Amino acid sequence: MTKRMRAWIFNVHISLIGALFLASAAPIASTQSLAPHKRTTVPFKLEAGEYPGPIVEVMIAGKRFSFLLDSGACITGVSPELAKKLGLTPLSKVTGHGAGAKDFQAAYAKIVSLHVGDVVSKDVTVAIAEMPQGAGYDGIVGMSVLRHHCFTIDFRKQVLSFD
Repeated sequence: MTKRMRAWIFNVHISLIGALFLASAAPIASTQSLAPHKRTTVPFKLEAGEYPGPIVEVMIAGKRFSFLLDSGACITGVSPELAKKLGLTPLSKVTGHGAGAKDFQAAYAKIVSLHVGDVVSKDVTVAIAEMPQGAGYDGIVGMSVLRHHCFTIDFRKQVLSFD
């Protein structure tokens, strides 16, 4: 193994350790997921345009909403409008930092349960934060929900699969 390869592997490990540390620092430990006993496949729409990305349908309090699937987001988020519809009570305020974005103000709240297909996450801590104007989604499914599962995002077939 060359010196350059060892340096690259070391940098990847440090990046992963840093990402895990930052993800664990968010108050998301209370999320409980009920994993399906069989493979579950959930279709998504691949949006193009100014805010591209996979849009998946989620269910909260018996109602369907469109969420961006974002494996780079540490926490699941909802728009202030959706938080109001759901009657969420802000628990604390924080300053958020997005990749390539300015700092933003958010508040933490709890959702009793969030369904993505047959996968149910209970007691989900979410960030209430503004979504981009005209983005076409009500929230973001982040790693606070996804990290509890082995999942695959298939962009060709436009499906999210949980094993």
